[in-house]
Order: sequence, then C-alpha cells, then structure tokens
Amino acid sequence: MMNAVNLRFEQIPEVNVKLMLREVKILEKENEDDWAKVAMGNTLDSSVTLDKLEERAAAGDPLTMGAAIVLLLTGRNCFASSSGYPVEGESYTGHACRYYKFSVGRDVPGTFSGVKTLCHELGHSLGLLHDGESTLEEEQGHPGAKGVDPYKANPYIMCGLRDCGAEHDRFSDCAASQIKWFLETYGGHCQIYTESLPPVTTPFTEKVSRSVDFCHPVLQAHAPRD
Repeated sequence: MMNAVNLRFEQIPEVNVKLMLREVKILEKENEDDWAKVAMGNTLDSSVTLDKLEERAAAGDPLTMGAAIVLLLTGRNCFASSSGYPVEGESYTGHACRYYKFSVGRDVPGTFSGVKTLCHELGHSLGLLHDGESTLEEEQGHPGAKGVDPYKANPYIMCGLRDCGAEHDRFSDCAASQIKWFLETYGGHCQIYTESLPPVTTPFTEKVSRSVDFCHPVLQAHAPRD
C-alpha cells in the first residue's frame, strides 16, 4: 500500500518526498483502548483517537517518539466527533516531525481503498490543505490552496467535499508549493528521523492478491438487492 501512496507523491512536480514505513504495531482487543476510541458499536471516533495518540506520545511511548508521522489505520467505519460527520480519516495539518504528528485513516480490507485515504491524510501531515481552502492563519507564508476550485475542477486527492467521487487519484497543482513551504519551514525537524533510519537487512515478502480476491468483495458490496 505504501508503494502505491509513494507513486502518487512522486507525481507532484519539483518535490522529492518518499515515505518509508518504519514500524508497524498491530492492536489487539486487549490493548486497543490505549490507542483508539471505539464507540457506537463498531465505529471509531477519529477525533478522540487523535487525542489518545497524543497521550501515548506524552507518556513517552517509544513507537510515537521514534516516528515522523504516526498513523492509525483501521478497517472500521469512522466519524469525527469534532465535526459530527462520518469521515475516512482525520489528521493535524503540517505537523509531520512535530508534536501533533498523528493521523487516522480507514481502509476497507482487501480493496486497497486506504491508498487514497492515506495520500489525503499524509498530505495533511505534510502541510496540504483541502483544495480551495485559504492560507492557515497561524502559519505565515503558507501559500494555501485557493488556486483550485473544488466545485469546478475534477476532484483531486485533497478534495474536502462530502462526495469527491471515485476518480480523485492525483494531487492538484497547488500541492507542490504547499509541500515546498512545509519542507522549507519545518523540514529540518525531519532530519533526525531520516538520519537515524536503520539499514534494511531482512527481505519483506509481500502477499500477492489475485484479481478474483480483490473484485469479489467489491462486486458483492455493489450487487443489486431484491
């Protein structure tokens, strides 16, 4: 999945960003409450989960201390109690390698739907606003994303509308200037992470998904019902 995410970031002109997966922690039922807030049956509250991730960092959890971005990936439906809306993810904008370096994203197992979600949320972490949004008041010099009208253009990855359609698979022209600004302003904070990355010595064997395994659950979900 991260390879697919990086392919989309590589499409941004004049920006050299490559995200590396450094550590994975799989939550079990016994320790899930320490990291995530599950409410209303099987729904994850992304806003409270961000707070919990911050609490883990404040407590000195080594996983959070050694990461440039901490992202909790879930297969559950999500909603943001901060806005009251269902969401695919939630993040702090422009806080990679900084204190609020936390994100939450949803992936429907077996469909790789999380690729777009991760691009969107990690884009926020790297300073990207929703297309059409103005400059952040607290970040002087941030170029903003007013150059793209989300209501007129084909939706891009950083579309912030309730319904962005299914084809938003690349970043808009506003992305390059925003990430450049972030790297020039806060990129120095990230050096401690890139310089301390250990060499990869163990080969990682990826599971290969057959087309039938990928398509069957998707087609079932969209099959007409009597």
